[in-house]
Amino acid sequence: MIDEKYRRNPENITDFLKKERFRYISKMEFEFEDEKYNEIELCDVVLEIIKSFTDETGEYFIYKIEEKNHQYDVPYLKEKILENFIFDELYILVDKKFNIISILNIENIVEKINLVQDEVKKIENVNLNLKYATLENLKKFASDEDRITKFIKNYRFLNVFLNNLKEKKEEIIIFGNKVIPVSLDVREENGVYIINGKQSYYKLSNSKLKEIFEKEYQRSFKEIVVEYKRLLLQESNITQKVDSLIEISSKDEIRFSKREFLQNFKDY
Repeated sequence: MIDEKYRRNPENITDFLKKERFRYISKMEFEFEDEKYNEIELCDVVLEIIKSFTDETGEYFIYKIEEKNHQYDVPYLKEKILENFIFDELYILVDKKFNIISILNIENIVEKINLVQDEVKKIENVNLNLKYATLENLKKFASDEDRITKFIKNYRFLNVFLNNLKEKKEEIIIFGNKVIPVSLDVREENGVYIINGKQSYYKLSNSKLKEIFEKEYQRSFKEIVVEYKRLLLQESNITQKVDSLIEISSKDEIRFSKREFLQNFKDY
């Protein structure tokens, strides 16, 4: 049970976030012409404090986030295992509000990309969708500390439980190599935050989004519709349970949906 003083002062989040285990489930569906793609993935996510320190600017904390016990039902199993290996252990620097300041093991991430590249060179000719050149681009990207930190903040579940989501006004949807900004509307019902979002036309017009899709798939589309829904249960700003859904579609021409669940296991 969270002490009453934390309810009065939600800035003290790190005082009781010592070791937490979350269950993460991701379900994705994609349909385009005769192509259909479905995948289900789940894992445990262990969040553990490593150390804290204070300097002239304030108090800071280092946490480890580790993925364990992966289970997959995906068409491209080799690719998924290799991709997840790269980011399955992260060390992050945060403040007392649990805002991510930086990723501390970037060198380790780059080294993992090198290891995956070595594996890809061995099996790339065996109908592998994960390409050496793609990993080379990821390595260059990862070497830029600011860019990789922003990427990690939106990677998988991190944008679900490492932020004070009920105060967010915008979100970023990552669809393949495309980034779609979304404006959010938040309301509370019986302690549950209901978050709805639609494409931020101020930052990305629908005509521009259509242009991106048409260039990608070499055909014209009707209006692209982007919808974002999330149910969020928090306790003193700490996420306990999330049900998130993203849908991108254009009539019956193309449809992408991704549903993510994250739930805190109290007794770990």
